[in-house]
Amino acid sequence: MLGYFIEGEDLMLLEQGYGTQEANWFVDEKKGPGFCRVYYLESGIVFFHDEAGLQQLTPETLYIFPSHAPFSIRHQPSHPICCLWYHLNLFPIMVTSLIKIAVPPDGELFHLIAAFRCAIQNPATTAETLRYLADALTSFFNEEKLLPQPAAAEWTDYLQTHACENEAIYQIANRFGYTAEHFIRQFHEKTGMSPCQYRIHCRLNHAIGRLAAGASISDIAQELGYAESKSFSRAFRTHYGVSPQEYRKRRHTQP
Repeated sequence: MLGYFIEGEDLMLLEQGYGTQEANWFVDEKKGPGFCRVYYLESGIVFFHDEAGLQQLTPETLYIFPSHAPFSIRHQPSHPICCLWYHLNLFPIMVTSLIKIAVPPDGELFHLIAAFRCAIQNPATTAETLRYLADALTSFFNEEKLLPQPAAAEWTDYLQTHACENEAIYQIANRFGYTAEHFIRQFHEKTGMSPCQYRIHCRLNHAIGRLAAGASISDIAQELGYAESKSFSRAFRTHYGVSPQEYRKRRHTQP
């Protein structure tokens, strides 16, 4: 089984690998992880479970798993999962249900997956090459309209760009010509969260990439505008269900 981290700033591609997993492998996301697991399932008897129920995954199919909803994945140890996999930060796109993508033999997606697999298996492959291939796959998903589109893009883009600032919500609402009450109500209807919640999400989403890059908790807290590390850690635990330290330890070079 091959797998390793990509280090760097502002990551989209967090980690990736290829191979057969051990008998005790499983995934249990009690809260949305904030990133998408992407698997091209080659073989194995594998089951996905979310609030919609239980379903068996189909080999030779690509799956994008939820970034913002709880789910679990398990396999039969006698028929373990073998897959190409990577973890992708698609924010501000929020994936809330399983996306299943057919991979016709000799099609464009088939060849992109084959190229990515070869790159992962080659120890000489650079981080830039891996990011390029992940970007090519994401571009394919977008061109084929396989990913959900961000809601209220103008508003969310502004909050994402200014996430580490403490501009009052009424001031942001005024920028777009609304009262605070109307802006908050419309924002919630379109995104499922308040502007304040979305801003916190933007900050903590940035923290995922910084944790992957090995940044210290104190440095991340300072970058995100928290007065102290404890405040950042408390917000992170509330959002993701684990502390930043636990989140970093939980990251393994496996799907």
